[in-house]
Amino acid sequence: MSKAKPKSMEQLLEEALVPKDEQPYEVPGNWVWVKFGVVAKLFNGYAFKSTDYSDEGIPIIRISDLNGMETTPETAVRVPRELYNEKFLVRKGDLLIAMSGATTGKIGIYNSDEIAMQNQRVGNIKTINDNILYVVYRNYFVISSSTEISKLAYGGAQPNISGALIESLPFPLPPKRTKTHRRETRQLIRKIRERKTTRFGSGGKARFIKTIRSPESLPRRVGDE
Repeated sequence: MSKAKPKSMEQLLEEALVPKDEQPYEVPGNWVWVKFGVVAKLFNGYAFKSTDYSDEGIPIIRISDLNGMETTPETAVRVPRELYNEKFLVRKGDLLIAMSGATTGKIGIYNSDEIAMQNQRVGNIKTINDNILYVVYRNYFVISSSTEISKLAYGGAQPNISGALIESLPFPLPPKRTKTHRRETRQLIRKIRERKTTRFGSGGKARFIKTIRSPESLPRRVGDE
């Protein structure tokens, strides 16, 4: 059986780039619209058996634990440590999303030093390379895209989110991380925040901003110019 022919650069670019007529809004000239899957991937959870639930062990984050803001293991069910599987590991700062049911699209940023695991139909959106995509920016992007995600999820009879759906979202990718890039990222985040957070109401907006941190807190790394 012959090996599949490697894709050409033109084919790879066509798969990665977002056509001009599908770009949601204008971004700085040195940025580029790509599909979100170029910089982040959604990982599915595991169908843990309810018969394995216990009072001690590793917390399991279920859809019911996602409240739209921060998520902790405080009320999570647990399973014996023997069932530990790194493939479904949840660490502090991970961005989780409900992939089916009445709360499809609801997110939770895991905020605990205690490791956990994700249950079935809880997605974990992870950056492919933290040097390309700020985690803070990832959070802003996914939360600001919640309306679009919900529309796509509720397109059928049963609300549902897939990894392919999340990874196909148009994403404004910044250039190499420099002082100019940081400034443009902050400006774009402010624009997104102004346009999108009104749906949370006065109190919800404050919690939203606190959860994903201020754009002024974007990290500065050695070598940034």
